[in-house]
Amino acid sequence: MPSPSFEAQTPSLPSPLKVKNFGNDRSFGSVAALKTALSEDYKGMHVTIVYPTKPHGLTKTVFVSVSDTGEIRESYGDGALVDFDRISETHF
Repeated sequence: MPSPSFEAQTPSLPSPLKVKNFGNDRSFGSVAALKTALSEDYKGMHVTIVYPTKPHGLTKTVFVSVSDTGEIRESYGDGALVDFDRISETHF
């Protein structure tokens, strides 16, 4: 009996970045679109960013708080500004 063939799948497009907000989830095709939406549409809210990371697509979760002025900070730890450059570098 021949063994099944497994081929590595290479996605043709980057996987979406998601904002999870208690069932009102949204997907974004770029980090720039994600950042803009967070700062404009999620003011005064606490939400979660979820995205697959390089090299294998493991899911990264970032809990964020958006101020009333649109400043985006990590919800836990020292409350640092979210490093969107790092998200761009690690996004699968």
